[in-house]
Amino acid sequence: MRDWMKKGIVLAMCAGMCAGALSGCGNKEILEQQNTMKNAGIESMAQGDFAQAVEQFQDAIELSTGKVDAQVVDLCFYKAEAQYRSGDAKGAMETYNDLINYEESSNAYYLRGRLKLTQEIGDFEGAKKDFEGAIACDEKNFDLYIGIYNGYLAAGMEDQGKEFLAQALKVKDSDAKEQMKKGQIAYYLGEKEEAKKYLEKAVKTEPMANFYLGKIAKEEGNQEMAETYRQAFVDSNEATASELEQMGIDLMDEGNYAEAITWFQSALTMEEVPNRQSIMSHLVMAYEHNLDFASAKETMDEYLKLYPDDEDAQRESLFINTRVSQE
Repeated sequence: MRDWMKKGIVLAMCAGMCAGALSGCGNKEILEQQNTMKNAGIESMAQGDFAQAVEQFQDAIELSTGKVDAQVVDLCFYKAEAQYRSGDAKGAMETYNDLINYEESSNAYYLRGRLKLTQEIGDFEGAKKDFEGAIACDEKNFDLYIGIYNGYLAAGMEDQGKEFLAQALKVKDSDAKEQMKKGQIAYYLGEKEEAKKYLEKAVKTEPMANFYLGKIAKEEGNQEMAETYRQAFVDSNEATASELEQMGIDLMDEGNYAEAITWFQSALTMEEVPNRQSIMSHLVMAYEHNLDFASAKETMDEYLKLYPDDEDAQRESLFINTRVSQE
């Protein structure tokens, strides 16, 4: 994998999770103005203008004239993400501190913990305490344990992340969805037989179980069964952009670059694509391996419009342009 695809740690911000019913929030006109400003801020983030997004979210917050409601809390989560991505990690930390001081929540503790794992903050003990606080608020949220693990994995601290995964397996599951999540967690821990037990219980009603059963089958050398599980998952129409990207990566590992391209393209057309930068970088790589340098150039040009400060991608673009000129 080329260096330009390994750009630092990007927080898996789950902005919007705190927003609840907004009835009774006050002036309807103000609420509409806030929604307009919020959408503008989200659009600015999509365009890579994070400094502008911070201003737009802050302007929306100030319309509340000091009143804190679900809308303001939601805006603060967006603002914190934009602050971090604009290079203002300390500002993002202050925003999370304000959110937690207002009301403790698993989301705020989790996101502040992820921020503390970054190079800009580097407060690893503080991160662990925040993750413990998040779990105390929402012990049966298995996605929370997985998010914590991914945070540690991105920070090069996988063993610490596995400690939280092991903790999750001790939590009692009560339905197929939770069994599927525990199967996913057992897979991350390398406990494949245990993972299969959970996943096979859940697969009838939880299509996502097919995804991990397919990965296990592939790793065990059963390519035919892996493809069966993979197709069952695709047919369920429940895949997220991240999951489609992972399927594309798996196909690239198999040397099937043409099919991988279709999965990356499908991921980019989804309504929610929080991992757009990563998907686009993998798509460029797939095009290169498939010797389609014209499409690689077209995708890279679009990538650099969205992420112009990526110096490694700029160098990769020069390589691609050289290959295009030779065709």
